[in-house]
Amino acid sequence: VLTHTNVAVDEIKESLKKLGVEEIKNPHFIGTIQDFFNTFFAKKAFHLILGDKKMRVLDDDVFREKFDKQFEFRKPYYYREDLSFPNPGNWEIKWDFDNLDQVAMMMEQKSYNKAFNESISYLFKQGIITNKCCLELAKWYIEQYQEILKAIISKRFSYLLLDEVQDTSKLQFSLISSLFDNQNLIIQRFGDPFQ
Repeated sequence: VLTHTNVAVDEIKESLKKLGVEEIKNPHFIGTIQDFFNTFFAKKAFHLILGDKKMRVLDDDVFREKFDKQFEFRKPYYYREDLSFPNPGNWEIKWDFDNLDQVAMMMEQKSYNKAFNESISYLFKQGIITNKCCLELAKWYIEQYQEILKAIISKRFSYLLLDEVQDTSKLQFSLISSLFDNQNLIIQRFGDPFQ
């Protein structure tokens, strides 16, 4: 059972308790979509790339503060926030986990790209990442082992219940679709189609 918030996870578990299901044990999983991808895929990918480094997933605001400090040391002499460069808080990072020195090629200005890449890469190598980065790590890992993972998941799970499906991002939905074979297991989606 996958949903988007810990509150929803608690509600689902409470409903199951009312039905007599006190504890959810392996092979079952009830949790957030983010927790599912972090637990089974992102952590594995992270440790494949960085070994025993501790992974710290930060909220976007906290990550932005850390990024700003790193970018301040590296920014090009001509950079000013009022220029038309993309705001580092609104970036879309293009991760390349096989080459961490090229994580975010965004603009023609090479010195801006260099400062941006070095700042993001430094944080990543320190184990400091965001939930979005976790999804990208999961994607990287799944792409390498997709057929094996799909076979294992089809044997492990008979059902996938996806709650609050209207809040599922395109990347999350793509990852779910790449893992769960709708021919070998039953997938049910719940959500508000008007949101």
